[in-house]
Amino acid sequence: MKIGVLANLAKPGTAEALARVAAAAQQLRLTLCGDAETLAVLGSGKLCQPQDFGAKCDLVLVLGGDGSMLHAARLLAGSGVAQAGVNTGTLGFMTCASVERLEEVMQCLAAGEYQVDERRLLQAELQIAGSEPLIRQALNDVVVARGECARVVSLELAVDGRAVTNYLCDGLIVATPTGSTAHSLSAGGPIVSTETPAVVISVICPHTLTSRPLVLPDTSEIVLTVRRAAAPLLVSVDGLDTARLAIDDRVLVRRSPHVARIVLLHDHDGFAVLRSKLGWRGSSV
Repeated sequence: MKIGVLANLAKPGTAEALARVAAAAQQLRLTLCGDAETLAVLGSGKLCQPQDFGAKCDLVLVLGGDGSMLHAARLLAGSGVAQAGVNTGTLGFMTCASVERLEEVMQCLAAGEYQVDERRLLQAELQIAGSEPLIRQALNDVVVARGECARVVSLELAVDGRAVTNYLCDGLIVATPTGSTAHSLSAGGPIVSTETPAVVISVICPHTLTSRPLVLPDTSEIVLTVRRAAAPLLVSVDGLDTARLAIDDRVLVRRSPHVARIVLLHDHDGFAVLRSKLGWRGSSV
């Protein structure tokens, strides 16, 4: 089995974790693949650029946090290759285990003792005047925010060709169920089970108290149009700044034909993850 290794080398402890990966791979007779920088830390393996993991590897092991998992999802979109995350960061909602269970994860991968959760991606089409449309894939969210504009902006929302409303706000977030625990949650959006075929629209700092999150079927075609702004707005996809939007520029968001394949161990419990990551403690009574 060939396992691509994608590691956030900037995080403390990553070198130690990679040494453990190399030792486990040798014991389990797994072939590790990675770029030159990763192989230098691993001490062995086959040279393979991360963008080629989808074509040349059976699985991808991700050492890092949710940002690393999002990066891997973009690299693997459409390839059918699953990614197993080991959390060396802070939250790690999308990872299958903490770094303390690294050897256990490696054993499960080698034995095929895991399950794969398919997470639907969003596809954002940026329609900017004077430019060809830009297509981007999102596992978490698509965000249109005021960027350099110091004042509230006006964003028009339409769903399936029908006008919904104009929001006076700092921005709008279109999130997947996976992304419902990310930026959308901080903006007051609901937590949505990853098995739910839905998309969430959350408003960032609305100018009216009547603005509330909106949950739609994931088959919806969502159009965000800039109607008023004193300066260019910023559109980001999974936290990456993608483009600036002027008045009448649009972002079309629909369900992507691709999915992200996320490895989960058999003892995975989504509610236990929420209790742990969000610090839910319940009543003290």
